[in-house]
Amino acid sequence: MDYRGTFEDGVIRPDGEVNLPNGTPVEFHPVRRDMAAEIERADHLARNPPTLDELTEGVKPFRSLDDLPKVWPDDDDVDEFIRSIRDRK
Repeated sequence: MDYRGTFEDGVIRPDGEVNLPNGTPVEFHPVRRDMAAEIERADHLARNPPTLDELTEGVKPFRSLDDLPKVWPDDDDVDEFIRSIRDRK
């Protein structure tokens, strides 16, 4: 289990409850301030995942394969398709 906290006056103060017995060895590392907001956002999403409706908002179904973007080679050669993908790198 990972815990978050803040270093103040020589002591690490956890952001929430920590259920560890006294004397438990721990490891810690500082987090760059510019990463702290991103970590908080990821933690929030992990605790409050979006609903299916939120994830699919604005997504429209397609009625046929003709509605999909053209990505397959005209001659439908699988080997040529794989080569074309590798050549893009």
